[in-house]
Amino acid sequence: MRIDTPLSEIIHLIQNSQYTDFPVVDNRQVVQGMVAFSDVRSVMTDPNVSPLFVAYDVMDTQYPKIVADATFSDALSAFNNSDLHHLPVVESEKWPLLLGGVSRADLMSRYEQELYRKMAG
Repeated sequence: MRIDTPLSEIIHLIQNSQYTDFPVVDNRQVVQGMVAFSDVRSVMTDPNVSPLFVAYDVMDTQYPKIVADATFSDALSAFNNSDLHHLPVVESEKWPLLLGGVSRADLMSRYEQELYRKMAG
């Protein structure tokens, strides 16, 4: 989502998505933070306040990220140090250009596949 995405759109996105965590990017697609459902919950119930908020207001700027050349261990560590279920994959620490995302479930599924492959062969 963009940094200026209104809270109403964020709520709609969360309600209609399988995801609960979203990277927030600027106009260059550089990740500025993350919005999680837990960040939005406290303000979404107040109809007088929620129209005033955008992603920038509710995002967490201290978020884990996975760099493109990260090892499995690096990615697992990022998840272990976070309550988030989805993390952004970025070009580098210094230039967090959004390349994609990875979920904790996808990471563990891949780990399982590799274990089975090694055991079989």
